[in-house]
Amino acid sequence: MVLLERKPGFPLQLIREKSLEDTRFYVGRRARPKGVFPYDGINVCNPLQAVEAIEETHAVKFLETFLSGRDAEKRLKLLSMDFRRFPQHTRRVLEKAVIGADSVPERALTRALEPFFKVLNNAKIGPYRWDLLLEEHKIAIEVDGYAYHRGENRRQFELDRQKLNDVVHRGYTPLHFTATTIEHHLDKVVEQVRGVAQGTKRYLDPPWMWHRFFV
Repeated sequence: MVLLERKPGFPLQLIREKSLEDTRFYVGRRARPKGVFPYDGINVCNPLQAVEAIEETHAVKFLETFLSGRDAEKRLKLLSMDFRRFPQHTRRVLEKAVIGADSVPERALTRALEPFFKVLNNAKIGPYRWDLLLEEHKIAIEVDGYAYHRGENRRQFELDRQKLNDVVHRGYTPLHFTATTIEHHLDKVVEQVRGVAQGTKRYLDPPWMWHRFFV
């Protein structure tokens, strides 16, 4: 709850090796706490163990928030070492969670593409990282937020152009989509990605014919 910036509510859920009588302030669950460490002044267990007690939708959001960023897969692997096997609920949450993505639009696009492609998030190509990677089809995708790029400095501007040139040199097809387009026209984004991957000549209509900024 703290991680998701939501106010924790009662009863709190405690994990203890010994049983504990429930009260209106906390509910105890008998289990051996795994990987206990302090977080914001509270002793918390391994996040993958906490998932066992969280409703599925909230658990997915929790893991996506906790395991975002470029080292997410490495951190997930380390957390998984505390377990010989996961409960069915945890396995289901891990299957649904988009690990490594940094933003809501990146996760939305990943979910929309997963029925058609194997998608990697925050993947490295050469010295640069790309938001999404479809390795089988050598397609690298960036999700661009207007607010971020509007404030882009000259160094970042130069870096982004060299990143684009580098990925083309390595034989990849780079694609850029705005967060707004993903939010409002996800079907168009998927259509274009699939068209590029399949090499079809049915090109996407120009944005002034369908994008909310023009229509």
